[in-house]
Amino acid sequence: MKADPAKAAAALQEKLSHTPGDPWMLYNAAVGAYAAKDFAKANELWQQLSAGEMPEELRDKVWMQIGNVSYRLVQPKIETEPETAIPSLEQSREALKVAVHFNKENQTAAKNLRFIESVLEKLYARLSRQLVQEARKENSASRAVEKLEAALPYAQQALEMNPQSQERQEEKKEVEKLLAEKLQDRAQASEKRADERQPEKNEWERKEAQQNYEKALEDFQQAKTLTPEDKKAEEGEKRVEEKLADLFDKAGRQDQKEAQALAENRPEQAMDKFEKALENFEQAQAVKPDHADARAGEQEVREAMEQMHLAAGDKQLERGEQQLENRPQEAAQNLEEALENFQAAQTLNPENAAIQPRIDKVEAMLPDLLTKLGRQQQQQGERAEQRNNNQQALQNYEQAEQSFSKAQETQPENQAAQQGEKEVKEAMARLQKQMEQMAKQNQQQQNQNQPPQQQEPRESFESMLAKVKDDEKQREMQAKQSRGQKYDEQRDKTLRNW
Repeated sequence: MKADPAKAAAALQEKLSHTPGDPWMLYNAAVGAYAAKDFAKANELWQQLSAGEMPEELRDKVWMQIGNVSYRLVQPKIETEPETAIPSLEQSREALKVAVHFNKENQTAAKNLRFIESVLEKLYARLSRQLVQEARKENSASRAVEKLEAALPYAQQALEMNPQSQERQEEKKEVEKLLAEKLQDRAQASEKRADERQPEKNEWERKEAQQNYEKALEDFQQAKTLTPEDKKAEEGEKRVEEKLADLFDKAGRQDQKEAQALAENRPEQAMDKFEKALENFEQAQAVKPDHADARAGEQEVREAMEQMHLAAGDKQLERGEQQLENRPQEAAQNLEEALENFQAAQTLNPENAAIQPRIDKVEAMLPDLLTKLGRQQQQQGERAEQRNNNQQALQNYEQAEQSFSKAQETQPENQAAQQGEKEVKEAMARLQKQMEQMAKQNQQQQNQNQPPQQQEPRESFESMLAKVKDDEKQREMQAKQSRGQKYDEQRDKTLRNW
């Protein structure tokens, strides 16, 4: 093999063709290809071997050889295309780790593993330094941050390859320090842009200020994480938190003021404004939990919304009670809306003991009312069905089902509602089946009433020939009348014959 590796590899490949399932022959053929520097073929054969069953004594050898050949495949690219080489080098490292795992006495695999890790260490450190140098030349803080954020993982991976290296530790710290500085530069630029906005002018200005403060805050926080000992990042974080919280608080106060102006005549729009104000006050406290004015504003808005919900609920409850006897459908709608308002008020202020009695009162009235309404809708459906108005009947049954279901939501043990729901479901199923059968019968009737389509008689050869002759005569007449070309009977006859 040493005298002529290529010849030996060919001979081993020939033997393998006679015993393709022999793992030892497959291994030896790969060794022959490796010796002949046909690394792609060697890799293919060892990968094939690793995917199937193999003798125990071959296992660590195969994985070691996969590690070796993975390195050889990219060895020429390490200097010129380092980023391209990294995936194969990492594969080489993992394969050699597997080989050592299977056989801790395999000194060759252990030695090769240390070698590959040293190659990766130098490669990662080189890529990190290259990006740091590029970042130092950048005038834009954002572009510098992008390069340093790419450099930091390389520095971390280089240190992982050699955790005891003082040089790698210092390189990682250098990247972190420089990245923190550039993050602070970018944060200060975002903070300045936010300061220049006029949030009281319009919503767009406020959003722009908010977005820039949020970017600044994120950068200051990341810088603080990278260099906890740097007090500038911590000071910037606190400063921007204060500004952002104040921005939310002022927006909340403005929304609150507008809501109060709308409360009397346009309560729905007022409620929307109050909800926006509440959201802004909550966001202010999320940024700065001890923001006193935002906490006070939140409390004021909650109280105002609670009173609006209670006032609306009381009115709807009163109307519902008045409509109970003669207009059960409108009564049910008003009572349901009253219940929603009382529950919303309770969510805003769970401590208000006056709310629960209101809820209890409505919930006590609704089941009987909804059951009664369901029965009326069920009867309407039955009458519509007797008039053969199946579509109207189905609609009435669906309304009844909804009423019975709602009655059980507030009173699950309501047997009358349970029975009514069962009956209307059965009626709906029966009616839908009838409607499907009728539709099918109608379609069959239409098909029977349609006359059979008559096929057009096939054109005879004689009639087709007559059409062709008429076309020829027409062309002859057009040719005679043409100014650009005289009629040539012999030429046209030749064309026709052709």
